[in-house]
Amino acid sequence: MSALEIYAGPLARERIKQQGFRPELFSLLLGASGGPKWFVLYGLDRYLFGDFFASRQEPLMTMGSSAGAWRLSCLGTAEPLRAIDELARRYSGETYSEQPSIEEITGKMRNMLADVLGPSGAAEIAGNTVFRTHIIADRCKGIANSRHASLQKLALGSSAMANILSRRTLSWFFQRTIFTNMGDMTPFLALNDLDTAIAPLVESNVIDAMIASGSIPFILEGVRDIEGASKGLYWDGGITDYHFDMPFTELDGLVLYPH
Repeated sequence: MSALEIYAGPLARERIKQQGFRPELFSLLLGASGGPKWFVLYGLDRYLFGDFFASRQEPLMTMGSSAGAWRLSCLGTAEPLRAIDELARRYSGETYSEQPSIEEITGKMRNMLADVLGPSGAAEIAGNTVFRTHIIADRCKGIANSRHASLQKLALGSSAMANILSRRTLSWFFQRTIFTNMGDMTPFLALNDLDTAIAPLVESNVIDAMIASGSIPFILEGVRDIEGASKGLYWDGGITDYHFDMPFTELDGLVLYPH
């Protein structure tokens, strides 16, 4: 069995058959949630960042939630291989006290991401006109936005039960927020499968957006009132988009989804 398998729909398959598996075929690169499972993709990320897309001239959109957002944010820096290597090193080597608090874990994650990006990485991501970053985080609504853990837990439990009936009920509890350096030029402005907002991704909110996107409820604190976005508590983008169910067929190019 091959270590790498490629799945393609009929139209994508035909284009690849005619033109070859070329980087310019793709207009979007996706990164799913999944916590430490992303280590399975580490070697592939190094190839994509350092070789396959290294000479990219035309814009390539990236979209990620949680660990996927952290991975793909590395591509937007001036040294993506250094960034993804540092993410792998720090993520795998994190240590905590015997009974770490939410504050301890959140602080360590924030420090880790600051080291991954380095002193200029946030500015590089925000200003990158080739790799157009999209980071998903979910803004809490109603009692989910409370500062009381008991009400937050009630909201999460209720959203999980409602989601069994219909995915659209997630919009009762959360607003999907997409932080992007494309601004209003993003093609995801018209998403209506869930309540969705677009927020600017700028140097001063890159790390907040990344932390929020990976803030598993009650493991990390989440981030309140992220600059440039609606006020509220932002939690893990995997709540709404652990995997992706969006109308990507409306894009001109193909979607590459390492998984």
